[in-house]
Amino acid sequence: MLRIAAVESSELLFSPAQKSTLFLTSPASPFRSLLQSLASTVSVLEWIFHTRLVMVEEEVLLHPKTTELLHQKDIQAIWLNDWSSPTLEEWAKTNHFTLLCNAFRDQERLENKLSFDALARKHALPVPDGCTVKTIEEARNSGLFPGVLQKPESFGAMGTYFVGNPKALDALENVFDGTPLLLRKFEKGLPIGITVLVGPNRSLFSALRVQLNWIDSSEGNVHYGVQWLPRSLLPSGAVVALEQMLHRTVTALRSEGFQGLLSFDCLMTASQTLLIECNPRHSGATLQLSAHPELLHGLDYAEQCIRVFSHDDPAIDAPTIPETIFEGTSIDLDSLPIGKGADLSAVPQSGFYQLQSDGLRRTENQSIPSNSQNLFLWTQPPDEESHYRGFAFANLPLTTLSGLRCSVHPQGQSFIDALSALFRRQS
Repeated sequence: MLRIAAVESSELLFSPAQKSTLFLTSPASPFRSLLQSLASTVSVLEWIFHTRLVMVEEEVLLHPKTTELLHQKDIQAIWLNDWSSPTLEEWAKTNHFTLLCNAFRDQERLENKLSFDALARKHALPVPDGCTVKTIEEARNSGLFPGVLQKPESFGAMGTYFVGNPKALDALENVFDGTPLLLRKFEKGLPIGITVLVGPNRSLFSALRVQLNWIDSSEGNVHYGVQWLPRSLLPSGAVVALEQMLHRTVTALRSEGFQGLLSFDCLMTASQTLLIECNPRHSGATLQLSAHPELLHGLDYAEQCIRVFSHDDPAIDAPTIPETIFEGTSIDLDSLPIGKGADLSAVPQSGFYQLQSDGLRRTENQSIPSNSQNLFLWTQPPDEESHYRGFAFANLPLTTLSGLRCSVHPQGQSFIDALSALFRRQS
């Protein structure tokens, strides 16, 4: 079995592949004790002083003492949580490690919203009407209203702005800093996501997830995370049309020399599904992909990633959306309505929590909870470099779906309220 090293990977933690994984952490990491209780093999790197290791993954791996440790432990491959880099690729080549991630050149061209939009148009793939703008005047003259303005390199709901009319651009003056922006016509529909693994000949589609993201003028810019959707909740014709569009997209990307992992954001409208953006990396949704194999045709997510990153095909060719019953939610903790006056640097301890009559309480469970009233928190305190606080993974849905529109239901709101109260309690 391939011997893997990973810097605090949550996906590998809940995969059978964790038995052959060396988890790297630091003495100051908020995940250290949890990793040591759950993982088979953990190395605490005494020469690393950071608390947020994923943010400095390259620095951790390239440290001479880390490289020496990896050779001592007979490590063959390195699982990257986020982006690669030319420096990491050269380091891996010199030390005979396989990097388990997409090539940097692919990440750079596909993650950028402008270059992906151009690639999609080149291959006649469906995208919203749009154009590149550099100034407010160019945006005003575009005629793309109501519209959505995006920075080319942004994550989640950050860097995305709803523009109801030309006058609304005045409030975004600071966004126009001379760099190109993507402005597209706002379309009503269901924002969905899907993970796709692309091999040389086979491809593998995950279940669908709805983006809990509302950016219209009535609800403001709200982003809770993602919720998995059983295939049966969506019109069968729309799902088949989505599969056909994604197959064309995979074919186009193969023709561009791509192979690896992709997460697509799409918009399902009454007449078609539009490609919005492409994220060639793991996401906030992938821990649940790892913990619930039914979301990937019964296959282990980490194992299939290892196959495609090693230039092999997925175990099966499944360019279809699997039927599942799972409706769990990955909640982006940065978007919680915690309230004014709370200490935003304080976060609850990572681990397993249960919803009780007086709120969420930490438990000693040592596996992904099956009860819908439980959740798993993967948290870290924000610092000067990043405000990012992590994710909560719950097995229950936060929203109900009506046609192609979802809204938060009372049970889901109660869960959000309990989670917000947990953060306030820490401060």
